[in-house]
Amino acid sequence: MLRLLRVAPLLLVALAPAPAWADLHDEFRACMYEYYPRLKKAGAATAVTAADQFCLGFAYWSGTGPVPKDPAQSARWWGQAAWQGHPGAQTMLAYQYGRGLGVARNDAEAVHLLRAAIAQGYGDAMFNLGRLHARGQGVPKSETESRQWLEKALQAGSVDAAVALRDAREQELRKPAAEQAGAAYQAYRAGDLPRAVSLYRAAAEAGNAAAQEALGTLLRTGQGVARDRVAESWTEAHAWCLRSARQFDRLGLYCLGRHHQFAIGVVYDRQQAVRLFERAEDQGDGQSKFFARWLRVKENCVGYRNEWERERFLFICAEPVGRAFGSLHQRNMWLSEERNKFERTLRPIEDGFGRGACGAAGGSWGGGGCQGDGGRRFDPMQQDRYGRNLW
Repeated sequence: MLRLLRVAPLLLVALAPAPAWADLHDEFRACMYEYYPRLKKAGAATAVTAADQFCLGFAYWSGTGPVPKDPAQSARWWGQAAWQGHPGAQTMLAYQYGRGLGVARNDAEAVHLLRAAIAQGYGDAMFNLGRLHARGQGVPKSETESRQWLEKALQAGSVDAAVALRDAREQELRKPAAEQAGAAYQAYRAGDLPRAVSLYRAAAEAGNAAAQEALGTLLRTGQGVARDRVAESWTEAHAWCLRSARQFDRLGLYCLGRHHQFAIGVVYDRQQAVRLFERAEDQGDGQSKFFARWLRVKENCVGYRNEWERERFLFICAEPVGRAFGSLHQRNMWLSEERNKFERTLRPIEDGFGRGACGAAGGSWGGGGCQGDGGRRFDPMQQDRYGRNLW
């Protein structure tokens, strides 16, 4: 139990920017965003460099690129990249050899390839070797060896190792933390929000990642807490979502990504938000996948927290650079300031348009409006100069 508890702080390593060749998920993303467009443009499945060979192997492996899914072809291209020393290709080819996918099963070759990648400090190879030790496949079966390799993989930046260690830790925390989290959810469904907060807090303090995220969400939205505490809840909400994200809970990562996206209790950081969303996406979170892709495009508006905010502050796409909001009130004050700036910029344009439309309709512009016959004020987009509706 104590050995497992020591792992959690190390998850900060994986939340930091990834070093080169640190994680397979990052390499797969690089293939999709950088190599796939070039492959489509070329119109032929060719690759010269080891990095491109790795990406072509991934395209054949996943079937998500411009080529069909074909494990044999993926083994061929990963083999070429592995021969050139590409650790990601060595790791994935080892996975194929270990399961007989696209190649004949060969445990010895799988271990050989993983050790070649490990020699380059590749975290996911360490993770996979740890898995082989857990099964006793090609190496002696040993839970101790398995755990040691997973911990080394975590230090090297492997997301899969982080998730595996978190899952193992949560198994030991299942009682009583999971029971408290379950009771908290039932209280929430029943509308007993103060009890839900109390139970979620107990489970969160015991280390339950899902409870930490849920508590952060309740605190951020002011549910189940005294009104005089709501203004301070965003800072505490961020602290709990951070603790959940450090355990690589997908909802905790999503929660923390939203915090960086909107400066909720933390300084605004669009790129960190993207990275957190991608880490949640790696665990199958569809909402995070959407936000990761949306925020990757610089021209896209940073977005709105909810429909109320969208309706009230539509067209306000300013980014709160350098800001960290401690409460909803602080964010709304900033948004209101940005809306006022926008309206001050827009007003001369609207006045110029109105003046032109007024003249075209035969009216005269004055006093901030259009006047027609007899000095009657009218809207040139809706009425004629006599005040009669056009529609």
